[in-house]
Amino acid sequence: MGRGKRPTVSKVSPILMARFDVYQSQGGDLLLLDCQSDWLDHFDTRVVIPLVSNLPVKEVNRLHPILDVRGDSLIMATHLAAAVSINELGSKIANLANQHYLIMDALDVLLSDY
Repeated sequence: MGRGKRPTVSKVSPILMARFDVYQSQGGDLLLLDCQSDWLDHFDTRVVIPLVSNLPVKEVNRLHPILDVRGDSLIMATHLAAAVSINELGSKIANLANQHYLIMDALDVLLSDY
């Protein structure tokens, strides 16, 4: 193997973002859970799911787990997943990586026959 220059694989995002970080929306009225893989930080969008205190659905189930966000119990409104510009994300307020299994289970229900 030669010692030539190595090609650049990708740029580091100016805003380092981690999967399962929770952000206040830029308007401040929503909490958004970042569910996008860290491998995709080079995009200027993130796949997010709103975290809400109540949900007008018949029942909270695997699709809508209750997550602990800094001591508050919030419902993951998985059916409202969307891609948003990173400019729409405000301050990071928490990371929910410790609730990975609940989050991934909800995403599996949304995206597969699981």
